[in-house]
Formats: sequence, C-alpha cells, structure tokens
Amino acid sequence: TQTVYALEPFWKPALENGQLDFSGNIDELLFVLKIDKSESALEKVRQLVKFKNISNKNCYELFELMVQIGDANDMRYVFDMSKDLRLLEVMEESGNFRGIKPSGNLNRDIGSILTDTNSTPKLKIMAMRLAASWELTSIWNEIVIYAKDPTDKDIQVAAINCIAKLDALKSTPILETLLSANPGISVASAAIKAMINNEVGRAAGFAANILSANQVKAEAVSSIVLPFLQIKQGSAALANELSKVSVSEETKSEIRWLIASTGGEAPEIIQLFIKDVNNPIGQPEYSRELVIQLRSEAEQVGEGEKGKAVFLQPSIACLSCHKVGETGTDIGPELSAVGSSMSTEFIIESLLWPQKDIKEGYISTTITTSDGKVIRGYIKGRENRILTIQDMSTRELIKINEDNIKEQKNAGSPMPNGLIAALSKEQFLNLVSYLKQLR
Repeated sequence: TQTVYALEPFWKPALENGQLDFSGNIDELLFVLKIDKSESALEKVRQLVKFKNISNKNCYELFELMVQIGDANDMRYVFDMSKDLRLLEVMEESGNFRGIKPSGNLNRDIGSILTDTNSTPKLKIMAMRLAASWELTSIWNEIVIYAKDPTDKDIQVAAINCIAKLDALKSTPILETLLSANPGISVASAAIKAMINNEVGRAAGFAANILSANQVKAEAVSSIVLPFLQIKQGSAALANELSKVSVSEETKSEIRWLIASTGGEAPEIIQLFIKDVNNPIGQPEYSRELVIQLRSEAEQVGEGEKGKAVFLQPSIACLSCHKVGETGTDIGPELSAVGSSMSTEFIIESLLWPQKDIKEGYISTTITTSDGKVIRGYIKGRENRILTIQDMSTRELIKINEDNIKEQKNAGSPMPNGLIAALSKEQFLNLVSYLKQLR
C-alpha cells in the first residue's frame, strides 16, 4: 500500500488518461482503484463492470467499490444488478456515512422485497434495515405487519427496530401493545430499545417489570439494561422504576456486573443497590486522612484470601477489564504486579475515586450522537470525517460520521464511579489487601 502511495505521481496521470490497465490484470488494477477512490478511479470502475469476462469475485469487488465511491445512479445500477446481502450492507453504510442512496423509487423496490414470497428471511431483514437507513416512510404500514407478527422472531425484531427509526412517536402505542402481551426476551428487549429514545420512562417501567421476574437469565438482563446505559437519563429512569419493584440479588449482581464491564455511568442504579448492603463502603468524598485510615485498617485486618473472592465477584467485574496472570482482559491496566508497582494508598484511591489519577493510555471518550445515543470507549482512528471508536459495552468497533456527533468529551477512566460502593467495608479492606499482595 505504501509503495502505491509513493508511486502515485507516476501511475495517477496514466489512470486519468485511461492508459493504466496493468496488462489486463484486474486484481492489480482493483488494488490501485481501492486506494485511489478518485473520480477517475470511479470512471474506470464504471467501465470495468460492463466487461463480460470478469470473475464473480472481481465483479463483486467492483460493485462494492462503486457503492462506496459512486453516486446515486451508480448505487441504483448495483442495486438492480445484485441483491447480495453483503453489497446491501455496504449500501446501508454508504447511506449512513455519505448520505447517498440509490436513485429511483426505493419505496416500491424495498416494498417488493418485503411482499415477495420468494424473499429469504435474511433478505427481508436487510430490506428493513435499508428502509430505516433510507427513511422510506411510505412503506411503514407494510413493516408494521411484520412487527406484529411473531412467526419469525428475527424478522419481527428487525421490523420493530425499523418502525421506531422511521416514526418513533407513531410506533410507541404499537410497542406498548407488544410489551403488554409479555413476548419473549428478544422481542421485549427490541421493543424497549426502540421505545427508549422517545419514551424512556415507559420503557423503564416495562424493563423493571421484566427484571423483577424470578430467574431472569444473564443475557436477558444485559439486553434489557444495556440500552438504558447508552442514553442520557437512562440510568435515572430505570433506577426510578426499579425502586418500585422487588429485584432478586442474582439480578442485582448481573446489573452491577453489566455496569462495571461496560464502563457505564449509572450512579442512580448504584446508589439504589447500596441501600441493601450493611455498612457499605459507599462513595465518600476524597480526603487524605480517610485514605491513611483505610490503609492502616487494611494492613491490620485485611485478609488477602477473602479479598481474592471479592475480586472475583461478578458484581464488580474486575476481570472484565483487568488481567491477573493469564486471566481477564486488557481493557484496563494489568494488575498482576500491582502490589509492587503501586502503594496501598494509590490502590485505595483508584478503587474509591477512579477518576482521580488515570494511568496513561487508559483515558476513554464519551460520544453523544445526534439521536441521543451515548457511546463510551477508546478512539481507534479518524479518516474522512469518519470516527472509529471501540465501544466499551460491546467491544465492537463503531464508525460514526462526525456530522452525527452532538457531543464528544473526555470520559476519564472506564471504571465507573461508585463501582465498589456496594461492598461492605470488610470486603473493601480485604480487596485492598489482596491487590497489595499481587507481586
């Protein structure tokens, strides 16, 4: 790739003059075109797609490149020529990032896919994603039919997502009806997530009722709670509704684990759960005197072996961000030798006030999108006004057009404030003792 860039002054004029063909080697030509992505490259792509003797692989690559750099007519050409799911995904991305969609009557085209009995479930789901991306409001009623139909849960979930994006206000009563019928978790979580931006209070009420049920599975807790950690006011709304119901200790533990492992800011939920703990360490204001007192107590009565058990508790999810030996993940600093590299006072401060002194390289970013979604993670790159961030909640790389960013700010340590607030003082002192013994 670097060689191609270095030799650009030599091959670029030949490409623009139509003299560059690599002796008919389309693979080599495609390699250059993918790097160039200029108007002259696009024109070459338009010529090549009309050749009849190119392989299916080259044809797909040309179509993909045409969608990525072409105009609405180019996208229409590809859309008419192929309904390959991978190409349709590229069209969706192009619509999201470049604001370009195929020319022509898309309401008719996508509507035909949805009503065609020969369309596969995956194609119908992709069609609904495109309908949302391309804002095809004229086929809203057709998609509502699928949102109400429980025959295929995956299609139903896709339809729920689509109608909410097309018309959040109009979809709310439909979503409420679905949730009132006690559907399965996949449909319920989709409906709650779809409702949350427009009616966060109502969505939280339905979520709390589900979470108060007995034997709620961990994956269900995650799918229900996570959307509330991804929007402003989500934690407050959910905490308010959770205060009205009875939630099992197992479910509380799963919620705390989710908050810890995603770096979510949920002070209201954390505070709600502290009430059920005897003598909690809580969230005290910082003072040097308190740190010295806790250090003295940890050295006198802290039990490292019991502290290890605290460290492994799912509710504080230490290993979801840190590694000890070969166990855990490296999202946060390595802790295998933390006892020798950090003082007891620093360990105490890092646990109680994680934002006070952040290790270099572990400062996260919070992005609020124009539709109110909050994403917290590490910035991984920025190119052509497209920002890439690794989402703390999913570990996925997410690309966001800078035009869709409402706010971007330094979020400090991914470790949420109050993460260990629900530990008893005894548990906290044991945890400090355990960490100090890691050498």
